[in-house]
Amino acid sequence: MDTASFLQIVYISVGLVLIGIGVLIIFILYEIHQGVRKIRNVLSRAEAMVSFLENKIFRPTFSASEYVSLAKDFLSLALAFKKSFSKDSKGKKDE
Repeated sequence: MDTASFLQIVYISVGLVLIGIGVLIIFILYEIHQGVRKIRNVLSRAEAMVSFLENKIFRPTFSASEYVSLAKDFLSLALAFKKSFSKDSKGKKDE
């Protein structure tokens, strides 16, 4: 085996390793993107909950009908949060 053919084998091997590393980096970036998207969804839900708490609960005056609508709004928001959370966890199991 002469030097030229040996260098060709080394160059091809290094090229294949670099291509493999590039593919792995693409998969890692895709997973990071999915994680950031899930974090953004959780933060938007938390922001909705905080907005709900600020607008509905911490107001100084309430009437009886406002208490009933507050309970209804809170339950619907909690059920939506639970439903979306269970949908996210079911999607994770399917993958």
